[in-house]
Amino acid sequence: MPKPKKALTLDQLQHLQANLPVVCPSLVVTVDGQRLAVPDMLPMISQLIAAEQVVPQAKAEWLDAIHDLAKLQASKGQVLRQVCAVIELMYKTDFVSLGLLGITPRKERHPLTVEQKLAAAEKLRATRKARGTTSKKQRSKIKGSVTGVVIAPVTRSGPE
Repeated sequence: MPKPKKALTLDQLQHLQANLPVVCPSLVVTVDGQRLAVPDMLPMISQLIAAEQVVPQAKAEWLDAIHDLAKLQASKGQVLRQVCAVIELMYKTDFVSLGLLGITPRKERHPLTVEQKLAAAEKLRATRKARGTTSKKQRSKIKGSVTGVVIAPVTRSGPE
């Protein structure tokens, strides 16, 4: 038996619970090799209804907790980030202490050598040439005229 594409809504479950014993009291179905009568189905429906009714409150509490966390991070987080930055500067060379505090030290800045700068400039020029990109000044120098194009005026036709 294929799985249902959507779960039953709370409204559908409540209708089933109220009307299944009235509409088809002697219904017996076989699902996955198990015979189910209406009295067997009603506890399942009740469990699903109970679970469905708990979800909105749990979701609201979860969203409230996320909102509270965001407010705390906005107010206290900035201060603690600055404290960590000061500690990082104080213990810049003491990696053990920084590790114990859970602070990752910043990487040392390694300036590019002259050869690396030249290679980067050559790569930049080659990329711009390959893409056909030019600077704003170079684009403004490019002028052209269009010949052989006739522009037809737009006239309004139809009922007014």
